[in-house]
Amino acid sequence: AFRGCSKLRHVSFAHTNGQLREIGSFAFLDCTSLEVVKLPPTTEIVGCGAFANCTAVQLIIFSQEGSLKKLDTSSFKACSSVQYLCLPKTLEKLGKWAFAECHQLQEVAIGGDKLKRIDDSAFENCTSLQVLGIPYSVDEIGTNAIPPMTRRAQEQHHIIWQNTYYRIQEMERKKKTMDEW
Repeated sequence: AFRGCSKLRHVSFAHTNGQLREIGSFAFLDCTSLEVVKLPPTTEIVGCGAFANCTAVQLIIFSQEGSLKKLDTSSFKACSSVQYLCLPKTLEKLGKWAFAECHQLQEVAIGGDKLKRIDDSAFENCTSLQVLGIPYSVDEIGTNAIPPMTRRAQEQHHIIWQNTYYRIQEMERKKKTMDEW
């Protein structure tokens, strides 16, 4: 739909009247000036490569009370400016390379108890990743899903295997500050 629109900076889904269920595959691929992605609560699926290579995206907002179930393969791959993610408690599928090559990504909180597996290479080459909050429901992590770390990075890196509710609340506060931006 908007693939390769390099001058597109903002997209609003505000007037979808609760009808938007899916962002199609490659819908915003290579929109290199897009800065903020705010998905409406009715979104259930973000398709393959939907926002891949949107290198200027600094903020991705998922409704925590929405209905998002699936982030497909490479849905946000190479969104290299995003730093924090707070994935909703409704998420059931985190596809291959979903956030791979998000080089500035530092913190990720995954809420809820529906996600069972983090697919292969989901966070591959996320070289700045320091905190990854994973709910107890996850019982399988795919090959290269989490970037390898040097010994020094291991000392600073935290993988939190617990209920991530409080971490999500902290990230929500950060997001509100950025949301006003």
